[in-house]
Amino acid sequence: MAKSKYNARTFPKRAEEYARQGLGDKAIAKKLGVSETTFYDYQKKHPKFLEALTRGKAPVDEKVESAYYDLAVGRYIPEVKTTFDKDGEIKEKIVTNKWVQSEAAAKHWLNNRLPDKWSNSQHITSENNTNVQLTQADNLAKEMTFEQRQKLIKEMLESEEK
Repeated sequence: MAKSKYNARTFPKRAEEYARQGLGDKAIAKKLGVSETTFYDYQKKHPKFLEALTRGKAPVDEKVESAYYDLAVGRYIPEVKTTFDKDGEIKEKIVTNKWVQSEAAAKHWLNNRLPDKWSNSQHITSENNTNVQLTQADNLAKEMTFEQRQKLIKEMLESEEK
């Protein structure tokens, strides 16, 4: 039987750091010099290894989740605009710009977070006689305003906390 490459002192620490950098399991396994199968075996056999991976992935996952949330509901971003008055004096004004939101992200969010309500689909025929499947989330995403999306997502998050 071949000797395991697993090092209890270094592998958890290295795996956590690679995960914190945003690497996926396959890339982490490669960096550690093991196959994917061995990598998953290590997670089963070595709880500290699995804990380290989980700790490393958590902050990265939270950043992506937050960015995806912002994409789904849109976001207002304050921006400082600098102008000059007639006397050449600098004037600064804060302008709030709406960040682009994604209908696809909103649809995906609703389909996954509220599947009973939003995953029902309907088939329609488009102008060129192509059969198109639309979900309730597709229809909602097209009809909702920025503020309505923000309110809906906020309500969903609040209901999960209860």
